Amino acid sequence: MEQVSKMDILLSFYQWRPVSLIPAMRDFNDPVVEEANRLSARDFKSNAIDPSFSGTVRMKAHGTPAEIGDYVEFNGGGLRFVSGRLRALLESMGQRDVQFFPADIETGPNLNSPSRYGGGPKLENFWWMHHWRRLDLIDYEASKIAWPRWIGPPPPSFDDWHIDTSATRDFGAGNFLIIGTPPEGEALYGIRRITRQRFITPELAAKIRDLGFKVSIQSIALTPSAEQRLNSGLRQELNYYPISDGG
Repeated sequence: MEQVSKMDILLSFYQWRPVSLIPAMRDFNDPVVEEANRLSARDFKSNAIDPSFSGTVRMKAHGTPAEIGDYVEFNGGGLRFVSGRLRALLESMGQRDVQFFPADIETGPNLNSPSRYGGGPKLENFWWMHHWRRLDLIDYEASKIAWPRWIGPPPPSFDDWHIDTSATRDFGAGNFLIIGTPPEGEALYGIRRITRQRFITPELAAKIRDLGFKVSIQSIALTPSAEQRLNSGLRQELNYYPISDGG
């Protein structure tokens, strides 16, 4: 059996500013957004969408184009939207398990303004990114996962429950995760049983930094030894928060 290298630090991929979205047709239960939400279900059984899926996902943002940057989420990561240049970068790296559909995002006042959505220019060349498959990368033999007692007994099927990476930081409970490296062509990847979150490889992180993309990267320690390494200075090297241009 081929040996697969293991990781105990993940690089989490998320929007760089606290921008929020609402469906453009919120009062009318926008059917396209509802369908997109259904197709992007949070469980690990998500699948590719029939390419014939039609309709533009229309959203309104609270935040200017400069504040939104290259990536923004709706519903806590239920729907992900990327700029054309971020899409191009992912495609240039041979990204698999991802589909892109048109998005119409009307921007709003800046984040220091009262919470209102829309009324500003639309984002150009933005896409709904359906990143649909999660990889089964958790090494269950090397990891130690404690079921939270306050929730009650675990479900009958191990496939029915999910892992919160924040719980691995509670080392007093003895939780830690060891993750296998994703295969080539999975620079952006999800992990089975870790809901909503998406992670990136160091190679993709380096390109995002070099190109100055407005996407934030945060390192997550999964073991006590990884936390110690991050605290020794590695965290500053791995984390990435783009500098504001005053937008």
